[in-house]
Amino acid sequence: MCDIKKINSAIYNLLDNAVFYTKEGTITIFYELVDNKFVKVNINDTGIGFSEADKEKISQKFYRSKNALLSHPDGSGLGLYIVRNIIENNGGKLFYQSDGEGQGSTFSFTLPVSK
Repeated sequence: MCDIKKINSAIYNLLDNAVFYTKEGTITIFYELVDNKFVKVNINDTGIGFSEADKEKISQKFYRSKNALLSHPDGSGLGLYIVRNIIENNGGKLFYQSDGEGQGSTFSFTLPVSK
């Protein structure tokens, strides 16, 4: 039901971001079944996090949060944009949340489950 190579690429990008922006602490990956209709993959880290204002823009093309720019100025701002497009083109949805800058973040996505 999905393009597994592209989904692998999306997961790799999310994990790479978690490692890249978590200088110390933990990264946790887990999945869950939602309503027997979707699998939800969650990548939680204790990294740089993001503000509520950043949440509005975080998966837009070329956008990088202030924390991301300060932490690693060389990024392109395309990674999460590409991940969102991959997930949505495979029938899923990308989610992200953080309690604020310096508070870590969780990036999740859903994909439909085959019957």
